[in-house]
Amino acid sequence: MFFFCRPKPLTVHLFTAREDVFLHAKPQKAINYFPEWVKQIPKANFPEDQSEPLKKKLTIKSCPAFANLYSKGFMFPLWSDLNVEVSGDSWRYQFFDGASYAESHSSSQIAYSPFEENYIQLKLNNPWAYISDADVDMLFTPPSWNNFGFGDVIVAQGAYSPYRFFSRANINLFFKKQPERAIYQLFFGHPLVHVVPVTERKLILKHELVTESEFSRRHAANGLHLFGQNRFKRLRKLCPHGK
Repeated sequence: MFFFCRPKPLTVHLFTAREDVFLHAKPQKAINYFPEWVKQIPKANFPEDQSEPLKKKLTIKSCPAFANLYSKGFMFPLWSDLNVEVSGDSWRYQFFDGASYAESHSSSQIAYSPFEENYIQLKLNNPWAYISDADVDMLFTPPSWNNFGFGDVIVAQGAYSPYRFFSRANINLFFKKQPERAIYQLFFGHPLVHVVPVTERKLILKHELVTESEFSRRHAANGLHLFGQNRFKRLRKLCPHGK
């Protein structure tokens, strides 16, 4: 007799010290951001010519891969309206909440890449941080089906495991340089990043509002944890049984 055990759910804890963000910009499961434009499309399109097989009449709404995508993971929405002005190699930004901020990495970090000459890189410091209760990679990917209208803005991809330590979910964007002054407008509530855990476990999201001191304390402790974790990995390589 075989017994099949359902795997334990994956719990992701999300923290913020900002009450406005906690109340109005909570990360939610991806299904909550299912594109409105798709809801207006019929599952099948029946033209006058009925000779074609049914398979050719089905629309994107009937695509299992499309529906399955929105059943996975969760999304971080933009927590404030944001304008980014780009003119050649110069740029500046403005968050409309008066509290958020962004920064740009040194150009040397993207040297020799296709982005170096053609894009401005900007890292949005996410007011949310998160941890998970299992060592599972989280795939950060752009919600492409929601991003029509983003134009020349690229959401950077990556994979990361916030296992048991406090991690800032910062978001890297690339804005295409323009020969003349251009303003990119991103709006509050729009999904910026689709986070897909690389697991078949059911996902549980828990949100928590903490004090600024608690948020800072946990973030500082994260650096110590990473140092210890990297040191452990180096020692493990020296052990013949640790590979």
